[in-house]
Amino acid sequence: MKVEEQTVKLEMDLFVKERETLKVLKELETTKRIADDLKLQLQKLTSESLSATKVHPIPNTEEERPVNSNKHFEVFPRNTGGKQSPGKTLMGLEQAKANLSRTTSGLSGVRTTIESLKMKIEKEKSLRAKTDERLHLNRATAASLEQMLGRYIAELRLKSGPKTISTQSASEVWARIRQLSSEKENYVRTMENHKSDICNLTAEIEQTKSRIKTAEVRLILAKKMKEASKVAEAIALREIRSLREKSETDPSEVTLPVKDYATLTLRAREADEISKKIVGAATLEVERAKQSKLELVEKVEGVEAEVSTGRKALEEALKREEAANEVKLEAEEALRRMRSELGQQRRSVHSSTKFKNSAGTQRRGGSQMLDVNGLSLATSGPLTVLGSTLSIGQILRKKLMAPEEHKVRMSAKGNGKPRVSLAQILAQKHELYSPPRIDDGSARKHFFARRRKFSFAGLALLLAKQKRRKRKHDLNS
Repeated sequence: MKVEEQTVKLEMDLFVKERETLKVLKELETTKRIADDLKLQLQKLTSESLSATKVHPIPNTEEERPVNSNKHFEVFPRNTGGKQSPGKTLMGLEQAKANLSRTTSGLSGVRTTIESLKMKIEKEKSLRAKTDERLHLNRATAASLEQMLGRYIAELRLKSGPKTISTQSASEVWARIRQLSSEKENYVRTMENHKSDICNLTAEIEQTKSRIKTAEVRLILAKKMKEASKVAEAIALREIRSLREKSETDPSEVTLPVKDYATLTLRAREADEISKKIVGAATLEVERAKQSKLELVEKVEGVEAEVSTGRKALEEALKREEAANEVKLEAEEALRRMRSELGQQRRSVHSSTKFKNSAGTQRRGGSQMLDVNGLSLATSGPLTVLGSTLSIGQILRKKLMAPEEHKVRMSAKGNGKPRVSLAQILAQKHELYSPPRIDDGSARKHFFARRRKFSFAGLALLLAKQKRRKRKHDLNS
């Protein structure tokens, strides 16, 4: 019964978990649609921003300026016809800053939405993985229960033979188990009835024993009364003899009258008859008690025979039940072993994934750690004030740049000339008042900045790496 209930519960759990998986799949489809819509909107925004921007040339002496991927702006206007006022340059710089602040706010909003969507997708993936694991476990348990039933059927066939058991399905096995349990219950009931009968018979035996004791006491009293009557009769006979002898020897003495003699003889006879009646009644009671005792002994023997047969049947039923319990325990042990093996496999998989992540982090130990703005946190050696200052365009480019590209750029920067930052331009604004440079325009080249695509994959990798590092840091702390 317990195994059948467990199978029914497992089937119900399977149905419930299948429904949960369907719900999770529907939610995943909806989230995928939302993510696709957001990607389309982002693509539209990027295409609009790229179509609206324009690329401007830079003089030959200055290096390539950092440019935003969404909006391109001109740091210095073209020096077509000589000198420019510093007010116009400051206005252009302020406009560029405003445009950059707008783009950064838009990018931060996009990042927050992407992070929220990623969190939702991760939660749904974890829920789906849990439901898949539960389904796998339930299927494994169902398969193990089927194997256990097959083993139990085979063992029953081997033990009881093909004549008694010709079962080929689990339903017949369950019917056989129910029949055995009902037989066991019947045997237990019969044993209880026999026990009650034995208790009643023991009470009757005790009553008969008490009756026998009373009859024996009465017998003893009757024997004593008989002895007393015999003694009285002997005394009376002696007195009669003595009186006769006296009357014969001494006629002058007083003799007993005939009436007294008759009364004495009557009394002696009555006492003798009474004693005989008492002894007969006592013997009858003793014989009756003996007969009732024999009947009770026969009944007790019959009950003991029935009890012995019931015990044998109970022992057989208990042996069958023990065999069934052993089969059940073997099945449960197999289930536990399977569960422990599954748990060990999961732990090994989890430990292997952890080892891979730790190895990846050790391999990437040489790469630079970036903060939220994309700047390197681990810098080797002190930096000067002019070398450490970065423009807003450089910060945005480092945000959208993959770590490998950033490493290549840093190596190229170490080999090439130093770049001019916005702080340097503002510090050296007095040089703008200097006379214009004599240049025929032959050395001036038009440097067109490459348009970098907004790589969501690189951004997602950066966020995932940062999350992993935070988790490892929390675990180590």
